Amino acid sequence: MELAYEEIAGKKRAVTLVEISWNEQIGNVKMKKLNFGENLDLRNECMKLTVLGGQEKIELDQKKMSEQSLLRSIVEAPFQINLESIRSLEPEDGEKLLSAFNELNNPSIKKKEN
Repeated sequence: MELAYEEIAGKKRAVTLVEISWNEQIGNVKMKKLNFGENLDLRNECMKLTVLGGQEKIELDQKKMSEQSLLRSIVEAPFQINLESIRSLEPEDGEKLLSAFNELNNPSIKKKEN
């Protein structure tokens, strides 16, 4: 993945471009690396910690995590950046964007080689 650095909201941020198809045309989606606070907010919104009998249990809403990850990371796209548009992506394009999000925000997660 190629990274560039751009000013977003007054701060230099790592960004990457991901090519997808939208409305039968090829377009680029620009995604930013989330900062520490944005990552904390994302996890806080999508995870629930409960304690039962002294045992901690973490529940992750995977659907919400995927959707919110893209909503928070996408800064430019050939579509309106909203939940409805993200849900209407072709499955392979949604997976491509999630993979780019994970690579960008979790550098220790390596892309699987086939």
